[in-house]
Amino acid sequence: MGCVITPECIDSFSQKLVTDWIKHPQSGLTTYDVPYKPNASFRSNFVVDWRVPFKMFRVAAGKGYFQEQFARYNKPISDNNVATKIENTDKFFAAHHA
Repeated sequence: MGCVITPECIDSFSQKLVTDWIKHPQSGLTTYDVPYKPNASFRSNFVVDWRVPFKMFRVAAGKGYFQEQFARYNKPISDNNVATKIENTDKFFAAHHA
């Protein structure tokens, strides 16, 4: 569960600083192979990993939790695009949650 960081944002920092942030366990910055649509205007593998605060506050999250969050922000969970985003979020969280 996260959000993509545009390359312009990452490029404004030194490579060493970005590497240090990624290595720090509480930074929330990580890399991930983001499943973009074919016509995406940019691609980045840097993401903010919201699991970091989830771990700190012991929030239990799974597919049902993500569906609730999307619905909370008026995203129709029956819509195929939203369902795909929920599925990708759940996969990301499951693959990286320790």
